[in-house]
Amino acid sequence: MNREEVIAQAIGYADQGFLCVESVLKALADLKGVDSEYIPGIASGMAAGVARTSQICGAVSGAILGLGLWFGRSMPVTGERRPYWYSRLFIDRWLALHPSSNCTELLGVDLDDPEEYHVFGSENMWENKCKWYIREATGLAYDILVEEGSYSVGA
Repeated sequence: MNREEVIAQAIGYADQGFLCVESVLKALADLKGVDSEYIPGIASGMAAGVARTSQICGAVSGAILGLGLWFGRSMPVTGERRPYWYSRLFIDRWLALHPSSNCTELLGVDLDDPEEYHVFGSENMWENKCKWYIREATGLAYDILVEEGSYSVGA
């Protein structure tokens, strides 16, 4: 799949009713050919800024989890690269494009506040903001996979 196809896959999952974190993770898992009964469930609690506490953006969390499928370790190892290097690379790139990785700051509303959650719905922020962040996070993660040689277009 190319970059746009992976992004479209993530948006397709969001359109089906999957949450931000789930959509990004599922698309990156699909790209790797990972079909697990635990995906997306393992990520569900990370949605809406971690359980609607408006902390780290779910799309950002989904990208980090998805990159972990590709670069994460399954046993302790030593080496020059720290096991979290891919997360830092992603966050650095995210912050170069966005003022924050915090859900509340990105949306401009606190999802845990009933009045502000109402604004989220009335202004259709899922469509107008969250899906944009899903696109951005999926695309940035894809770029890292290609640049690091872990995925080649059309593989």
